[in-house]
Amino acid sequence: MHLTAALLSLSAVASSAAVTPRAEYGYWDFKGSVSFPASGYTSYSVEATYHNSELADPIDVTCNYLYSPPTQTTEASCSDPSFSYDFGDVRMADTVANVTLQQTVGLWGENVTVIGVKEFDWDFSSGSGRSGTAEGKIEVTTAVA
Repeated sequence: MHLTAALLSLSAVASSAAVTPRAEYGYWDFKGSVSFPASGYTSYSVEATYHNSELADPIDVTCNYLYSPPTQTTEASCSDPSFSYDFGDVRMADTVANVTLQQTVGLWGENVTVIGVKEFDWDFSSGSGRSGTAEGKIEVTTAVA
C-alpha cells in the first residue's frame, strides 16, 4: 500500500511539472463582424490583439474576407500570415457559434502555435439584421511548439 501511494505521489508531481498553466499561454482581445446582405455577398472581419506576459508588446492583427457573387471570387487578407480564424456556422438564424483563433508567436525561445476557442452569441440587432458582431476575450486553450 505504501508503494502504491508513493508511486501515485511521484506520478502526480511528474505530470504537474509537464503541464504549462493555461494562463501562461495568453489571450486575445477579439472583435469580429459578419455580413450576409441580400445581394449574396459575404464578408467577415477580425480585429484581434494577442497578449502574453512573455512579449514586450501585444500583437495586433486585422483580417478581412469578401465573397463576390457576380465574379464568384473571394478576397482574403490578414496582417499576420500566421493568424487564422473560424467563425463556426454563424448565420442570421443561428447566432450562437464558436470562434476559433490560431496564431504562431515567439514564446520561450521558440515558435509556438497558440489556439483558443470561445462560444459567442453574435448580435444581429443593428441595421437590417443581416450583419452581426461579437467581441470579447478569448483565452488560449492549446499551445503547440
